[in-house]
Amino acid sequence: MNKIKKILALCLVLVLSISLMACGGGVTETGAPTENGAPADGAEAEDTGPSYDQIGNVIEIAGGSGTQDGRIDIGTWWTRHYDSSHSSVEDDPSYGGGEKAHLMFENLRRIEQKFDITWHYNNLTYEGNIESMYTSILAGAPDMDIYQLGMSTAVAAALNGFGLDLKTILPPDHDIFTNQDHFTFVDLFDGKATLFTYVDDESILANSYLLGFNLQLLQANNLESPVTLWERGEWTWDKFREYMVILTQDTDGDGRIDQWGYSGYWPETFAELVMSNGAVIAGGPTEGFSSKEVGEALQFMYDMYNTWSVASPHIQDPANAHEIMRREYRNGNIAFFPISCWIAAETDYNWNGEHESPLSWDTVWVRWPVGPSGNKDTNPGKITSDGNIYMIPANVAEPELVFAVFEEYWNWYGGDLLLRREEMSTWWYTTTAYEIELQDHNVSVMRDAGLKGVFDLWKSINVPGLFEAMLSLMIGEMTPAQIQESYKNSFQAALDVVFN
Repeated sequence: MNKIKKILALCLVLVLSISLMACGGGVTETGAPTENGAPADGAEAEDTGPSYDQIGNVIEIAGGSGTQDGRIDIGTWWTRHYDSSHSSVEDDPSYGGGEKAHLMFENLRRIEQKFDITWHYNNLTYEGNIESMYTSILAGAPDMDIYQLGMSTAVAAALNGFGLDLKTILPPDHDIFTNQDHFTFVDLFDGKATLFTYVDDESILANSYLLGFNLQLLQANNLESPVTLWERGEWTWDKFREYMVILTQDTDGDGRIDQWGYSGYWPETFAELVMSNGAVIAGGPTEGFSSKEVGEALQFMYDMYNTWSVASPHIQDPANAHEIMRREYRNGNIAFFPISCWIAAETDYNWNGEHESPLSWDTVWVRWPVGPSGNKDTNPGKITSDGNIYMIPANVAEPELVFAVFEEYWNWYGGDLLLRREEMSTWWYTTTAYEIELQDHNVSVMRDAGLKGVFDLWKSINVPGLFEAMLSLMIGEMTPAQIQESYKNSFQAALDVVFN
């Protein structure tokens, strides 16, 4: 009972971060046996777990095939495709004729036959997924073979022993522990690999926020492209400030600023400035909110809104700020802004032909400028602790089989990384620009940022009052030093709950 109370408390402390950019699939079986657990010279292999081919697909499950009831059940909180209940690629309402859907579906049928199992997504709802997890796992008989969880909930569950450590069932040279071309895990500083997910090109791009700029505004002011400056190593906070000052203008001469150097929703602005200064806030057991690097990010934000007055005033109403500030750039009078595919897809470039007022100007994406304590080559590009993650519960039946099926299900490209990239949804491109050349550039910037992920829970843990304090910072009522001093202990207390 104490365990139940603790996990419930953790789930209340931790705030859900959900990404609905889910994708899936599997293809053909390729590769040849290696020495990873395979018997040599015809000798009989010991029952030590699965054997793998060159791309990580399971060759054989020692000790039999199939779960106890022949099912692999995955707990989710929205309807997923494809599983064994589907009889056609068209069972997915979003199916648009793409080859990837067919590869997914064909692979599902292949693994059903290979492993003698059926694969089932179970939409338990968000609350139901958590309830199933903490009640059934604690009882020693998990309802699900795999749980898909929001990162915050998953971290709490993993650190309380709810999940299986993959290091106990996989060889040390498995892809998930080495190249991570196909699978990756979250390092929770406990020496285990409990939380994991597949790697694909769309997951690399998801949850990234780049710095967008209005190309025509910069060209009208004869400013060199930040993309070129980035390539030369000259795209810094100082250069960013210089550009924002130039681009903040009274264009109609009435004495009021009507063109701004910057506009954005503060959590994205703050997160990206912190990363561009080489820092993390809540990336482990010890808080980084009080660090010099985070202080420099807070100071830059303060100066944008107060000292230099180059940022459009931030909406102070928490209920509406996110909608207004994330999309103010669409008015055409904002030079720089945080941008992501899910934001742009709302209306920017009429990607699906359903929007009446797409933008009449071009958006170019660039990495955020390098801060005084940052490094162009090592700065993180996105927070990887947003979104979803998977966990095999402790005491699950036949965990080797469960992971093996998961592994092959998501390897819909048969180990062919080029095929995986080629089959990436065109949505990621067409939401960013009209011109193909710009689309390719913007996606390449997303990819570069996505490959430089960092684990940081700061947006997922609940620090009471922080939202209001950041709004106060942007109107000059609180200083960076005051915010750091006021909230460093709150960050540490929240991390103590998660990691202890």
